[in-house]
Amino acid sequence: SSGINAEYGDFEKLVKLGIALEGAIGLARYGKIYRGDKSKFAKQFGLAGLIIYMDAADYAPGGVLIMPDGPGLPPSGIQRGTLKEGLGDPSTYLYPSTKYAYHASPEEYEKLLPGIVVMPISFQNALPLLGNMKGDDVEEEWQGAGNKTITNYKYGPGFANNSNQKKLRITVNL
Repeated sequence: SSGINAEYGDFEKLVKLGIALEGAIGLARYGKIYRGDKSKFAKQFGLAGLIIYMDAADYAPGGVLIMPDGPGLPPSGIQRGTLKEGLGDPSTYLYPSTKYAYHASPEEYEKLLPGIVVMPISFQNALPLLGNMKGDDVEEEWQGAGNKTITNYKYGPGFANNSNQKKLRITVNL
């Protein structure tokens, strides 16, 4: 699939810019809205998948020491957590997930899950993707820590012809 820069999950802005979202894989920054909402909106806008990364501009801004010496996240750091709506285990909504608890059917609890493949990656893994996208440079408010110093963030879709990156693919092994 072609890659697009989805910033914090602003898919409406990408549509207004005329960027095709159907079947694309979005690259979105953690922050501003809940990661589960990013995945829900990505599905609503027709994306095939979503890759979410932690931009150093948000999690280790200039001058902040990175772990273990300070609170900043190192470039290799990855955030993890749930994407589902609601509390607790989706199969035992609002109740502890025990052997004897009522467990909803997969059809019942799947509506609490995002419905597309979502994968977290580190900032250092996101930079080559961001740096090889084609399209127009992103506006000022979409610039992250890698913008201008390492690479110019672009909207996409797709990747520059001179890059080794041609398409994005998320593989799920069960």
